[in-house]
Amino acid sequence: MKVWFAKLAQTYPQVAVVDGFASAGRHRDGRAGSPLIILNAYLDHAYRQRFKAPAHLVFVESDRLFARHLCWEPWHWATSASDANAALPTA
Repeated sequence: MKVWFAKLAQTYPQVAVVDGFASAGRHRDGRAGSPLIILNAYLDHAYRQRFKAPAHLVFVESDRLFARHLCWEPWHWATSASDANAALPTA
């Protein structure tokens, strides 16, 4: 994931990553799921300052309970409050 962020975000003016089956963001055993892996790859990328623009991260989940959990998971997990605010949806 980090390799793709570097290649795409330094080449194109806009990059969007869509996770169509996001689930709650974390597996039952506590391991990070795909939304957290994607978010981590973006937030912790060594070349993020070289990206042409912030990436658009879209996480799709049809189960309301999972979606609600997914919206709040980064608050407990993100590396800093400013990064979490930038990554979380506003609604």
